[in-house]
Amino acid sequence: MKKEHILISLLTYSDSVNVSFLWWIDNIRSLNSDPNHPRTYEIMYVPGLRPVSYARNVAVTNFLNHPTATKLWFIDDDLVPTESSLKIFDSNADIVSGLYYLLLMDNGSPRISSAAYTKIDGGFKQVNSKDRLIGQSIIPIDAAGTGTLLIDKKVFLDDKMKNSRIYVNSEGVEIKLSQEEPVSFFRTQYKPNGSEERSEDIDFVWRAKQLGYSCECVLDCRFYHKKEVLIDWFI
Repeated sequence: MKKEHILISLLTYSDSVNVSFLWWIDNIRSLNSDPNHPRTYEIMYVPGLRPVSYARNVAVTNFLNHPTATKLWFIDDDLVPTESSLKIFDSNADIVSGLYYLLLMDNGSPRISSAAYTKIDGGFKQVNSKDRLIGQSIIPIDAAGTGTLLIDKKVFLDDKMKNSRIYVNSEGVEIKLSQEEPVSFFRTQYKPNGSEERSEDIDFVWRAKQLGYSCECVLDCRFYHKKEVLIDWFI
């Protein structure tokens, strides 16, 4: 049986990860010796690179240079995998998100929301797992965060997914990035007034969806999102 090789990109901004994450990595690696498991896994650490869009582009470039990996699985170091995390492979879509939650500030008030989105007039709406149909575990989406995101290599092989390699430097000279630089797939989009229009991950998935790539969220693929907040926000 030919196994699919998954490259797991762990973006980290410290020299440590939580113990639960290490437990999960150890269990994932043990599956490599299981002859009946359909996949093998490899961990790729991407430490300390900023901004995050650059770190993701470095990870993608390493993935494209990998001789056997067929899918790239982004998992950020502030997420905590669970025993259901491998359910992300229940979907055969080109881009697949698991389910985790964000803490957002809405007009000064905290709000908890998922990191998977559907497109609506005027922007994106966060997916609410409570809205799913009975028995529905996989839903189509239009965008997602890359906290946990599984991406087929063919998406990165599409030249239409690449951002321009040309920019204007501080002297006003038009410069083209060299071939040694990471390929530009992820880039935060800004409005003319300097405010953010779309984060690098939302923009990437949204552009892929517009090109016809399938994007889904597996609602039963759960990750915890490690965040600290003031308790009086919720009292």
